[in-house]
Amino acid sequence: MRNIKVNDIVIVGGGSSGWLSAIYLLKTFEHLNITLIESDKIPHIGVGESIQPQVTRFLYSIGYKPTDWMPHANATYKLGTMFNGWSDNQFMIDSEDAVFNILDTTEHSYFATHDVAIATGMTAKEWSDWFPPYRLAINNKSPKFGKERFNYLDGSLDLTTNAVQWDNLAIIEWLKLECIKLGVNHIVDNVVDTNLDQEGYIKELILEDRVVNVSGDLYIDCTGFRGVLIGDVCKRPWESVENILPTNNAVAIRKKYTNPQKECHPYTEATTMDSGWMWTIPTYNDLTHGYVYSDKYIDKDEAEKELRTKINEWDASVMHVPFRVGQRDSIAHKNVYAVGLSRTTRSDKFNIYCECNRQLR
Repeated sequence: MRNIKVNDIVIVGGGSSGWLSAIYLLKTFEHLNITLIESDKIPHIGVGESIQPQVTRFLYSIGYKPTDWMPHANATYKLGTMFNGWSDNQFMIDSEDAVFNILDTTEHSYFATHDVAIATGMTAKEWSDWFPPYRLAINNKSPKFGKERFNYLDGSLDLTTNAVQWDNLAIIEWLKLECIKLGVNHIVDNVVDTNLDQEGYIKELILEDRVVNVSGDLYIDCTGFRGVLIGDVCKRPWESVENILPTNNAVAIRKKYTNPQKECHPYTEATTMDSGWMWTIPTYNDLTHGYVYSDKYIDKDEAEKELRTKINEWDASVMHVPFRVGQRDSIAHKNVYAVGLSRTTRSDKFNIYCECNRQLR
């Protein structure tokens, strides 16, 4: 692979991966020219998204406080994921990478919860019932404000590293408006072909409706599972893990709150179903339920019926989302770098933060 002097970057894909990549580059590298190509024929998936603390940390690192974007994203705070039906007991996994701690206000010392559990000989059920995020969540208590004995994030009241649940369509629109204000070259069109040089590097993209082709030094593929550049052009093979994670479809329904004060809980739910599991994600405006399953065990119509029965919702529209589990054998090839679902099923879209820092500085 040859060294590339990067001045012009072309991002293909206008979902959350594409716009998060664009906003980071625009805010961090003033000398770069950023072009984002967004299709008007491929709809964005918006099923209520549950994200990790590094997302808010990522946005804060480029100058955005949670109060800047959370109202626009219809976001709610997330303490973790509550698991229902996976064992004899309901249990919770804390979403934060900094664990809960007990603050000893007399000695000003901190003791991690796992240290307390080991020292006192707690059983698994006792641990789950006592776990501070769980206790806060089931009682809708705030980890940030009030007089709770438990302090969140190592006793800090820092508001910049929370996990949240947001409306993906809403955050995309906010990111797009911010990027346009920052000067992104926004093109609405479809990539239909590419021109390569003799070494197989992309020279330019050929668009469906645009007479002039689009060229750049580095191309970022944010086209999701389609992998327009990393897959179709670079031919990087997909390595499936469906043999150990046998799911390939989801059916999702958004449901309006009846009583948001009771129904909007500060955690994501993961509930077992007959042929998979269901997520429940509360955004500010509604609840999103999604049934993740394999079509080897249940067809889409039966999956939809099971989901509607479970949540007692028969009128709301439904979204069927086929997907595949696995990853590309490589996240980069020649002058193409893949971000988000074009590289893996995991939520790695924010690796643009560290990768661009490493490669472009």
